[in-house]
Amino acid sequence: IGSTSFHCVQVRIGLDFGNLRQVDSIELPHSESVCSVSAIAVAKSGLVAVLEEKARKLYIYNHSKELISQFTAHCDSEIEGEQYQLCSVQMIFDNVHNLLIANEYQRNILRYNLNGNKLPTIAIPAKESFLSGVTMVTNGDMYIAFSFPSSIMKYSKEGADWEHFFSCNDLPCVGDNVFDPKDLVFGQLAAGSDGFIYIAARHCIVVLDPVSKSLVRWIGIRETQKGVIRRIKSIFVSGDGYVFVSDYPRCSVHILRTDGSYVNMIDGRRFGDKEIFIHPAAVAVDFYGFILVTDYKSGKIVIF
Repeated sequence: IGSTSFHCVQVRIGLDFGNLRQVDSIELPHSESVCSVSAIAVAKSGLVAVLEEKARKLYIYNHSKELISQFTAHCDSEIEGEQYQLCSVQMIFDNVHNLLIANEYQRNILRYNLNGNKLPTIAIPAKESFLSGVTMVTNGDMYIAFSFPSSIMKYSKEGADWEHFFSCNDLPCVGDNVFDPKDLVFGQLAAGSDGFIYIAARHCIVVLDPVSKSLVRWIGIRETQKGVIRRIKSIFVSGDGYVFVSDYPRCSVHILRTDGSYVNMIDGRRFGDKEIFIHPAAVAVDFYGFILVTDYKSGKIVIF
């Protein structure tokens, strides 16, 4: 990696998830005394974007993890001398490498190109709920998650319009499922290479088929052989069929298959004989198969 631009830990992903290996550690540039590395996005081209929330700084890295761009994100309707706080619940690249930031405070999607130029904001019509996640599927359609009450809206690229897509009230209780659908709290979203949408719902994952608007499966991961998952903070689905979730209270990242079978856990407090992260705010897998975890308060990208 060679660059000293940002801090990360890299662990090569392979078929043997029980033999993860730390590769490197590099520090994210920041000027704030209190860090808030809240979101990370990866592109198929190898680009990686990182958001430092409180400073509202965006850092863009190329496939060699060299810093190629950095700029400040501006919220809409800011007046001179006053700045609106940015509360990013999730950040993704769209299909043409623009960055999309789901901004919970203003209930909108901020858009930037790689040069830092602000693109037209996408306003979200639903004002009665809390914005919690965003994802995009291969045809360019965008899905937005809300919590309290939990629901999904779809933004059609062709129609440039919103439609109600799904609600927790549409979910049936399946088999021995111990979760009451009406009690679920939707969080981040992730689009899988299988065409399904994966929704983090605190202690479980809801898998939906966007074509039929139907439930595919539950992934109930409250109990694992490694212990109890307290709360899923972020979710990412890799192209080779693995699901990665960060458990913020337990300082850990869990790896599962898309069929729900449990694979392994990375304990940030006790990785080998040392602590490598304690506040995993977001998780992703880059083009080369490294796990990336943002450590919110330490100012690190912890790439696993």
